[in-house]
Amino acid sequence: MKELSPQEVTIMQIVWNAEDDFMTAREIESAMHSLDGKERNISSLMTVLGKLADKGYLNPVKVFRKPTRYIPLIAEAEYKAFATEKFMDKVHNGEFSSFLSALVERKGYTKQEISEMREMLEGWWGKDAVNND
Repeated sequence: MKELSPQEVTIMQIVWNAEDDFMTAREIESAMHSLDGKERNISSLMTVLGKLADKGYLNPVKVFRKPTRYIPLIAEAEYKAFATEKFMDKVHNGEFSSFLSALVERKGYTKQEISEMREMLEGWWGKDAVNND
């Protein structure tokens, strides 16, 4: 899997959140315009869509006499896991404790939020692993 630019991530989020299993370039442009109010050159957008296809994120499907449909090939959760792992490797040298410490200490989570995090960790690794029993 290859990393995405911020613009590519925005496009993928739009496609992942689409009501249908696909979107056309015009539908994507319209959704982007709704997000930030900026007009885009459709040919420039199609260039980015082509790059997303080359990276294996979108499948452009041509339908006779209809606009090309862009279908996501990678699930949003799969990309988030990949991007998070890359971030952890770059910023925290792959150390989960460094990542978690920076996250928790910076934001100042409430006891309720920390309790929810603990429940999530227990669900993934079991209560004994979280409690060090």
